[in-house]
Amino acid sequence: MAERTLKYSAGMFLIVLLLLSCAKLPEAPTVPTGKEGGLKMEVLPLGNTIPLQWGDLIAVSNVNQYPAWIQLWFKDKEGNVYMVPYDIEANRFQTNYRYFKRR
Repeated sequence: MAERTLKYSAGMFLIVLLLLSCAKLPEAPTVPTGKEGGLKMEVLPLGNTIPLQWGDLIAVSNVNQYPAWIQLWFKDKEGNVYMVPYDIEANRFQTNYRYFKRR
């Protein structure tokens, strides 16, 4: 009985210690949109193929709102990034892509 009480007490002490050692993270800086210094994204039309000059595929991400869609991310030699939405069920690219130009 005393051994069980000691284990529970030690566990509770550890939990309290962990809770007290937590610190609030600093607020994330906000990036102004539409102003100088903000991230600008261009939406442009896409044909049936991905241009070779877009460079290498660097990432694939999912779209939580639309489970059948994924996003393909490419980076060219100048560091510009292209994002193309792809519909897995229909096996087709969206008609527009996103372009992030590096300055």
